[in-house]
Amino acid sequence: MNYIYMTEDNKRAPRGLHGNTKVFLKIGYSNNPVQRGGQMRQASRRALGFEIDTMRIKSHTVPLSDDTQDLALFVESFVIKKVLHMPSANLLVRGKEFIRISIADRARCYTMLPVWVAEALTQYNIKGEA
Repeated sequence: MNYIYMTEDNKRAPRGLHGNTKVFLKIGYSNNPVQRGGQMRQASRRALGFEIDTMRIKSHTVPLSDDTQDLALFVESFVIKKVLHMPSANLLVRGKEFIRISIADRARCYTMLPVWVAEALTQYNIKGEA
């Protein structure tokens, strides 16, 4: 089974910043997101040219209804577009799934992840029936 995931920080965000500081967020899919979380340094180095050592995947995952790569790519793209509509989100140039975002907007993204995945699955099913 594939999962859509959003990365988390393995270090605590600085206190008292009221969401103004930008952090890294990666969105993707994997059949084993916790194991994938251990590969984030390598993924960031490959995609961005530098390592981001503060990312992990632990609790912000949503299972998909089946294992097809087409579905996973569709949902991943849908969620990335939704995240990029957040006021503070900036797509990092060389990696489509790496985003800089404020702590407050990232928290909203975590809350909305299951909703966005459900919307994407609905759109995918409608597209498949047409």
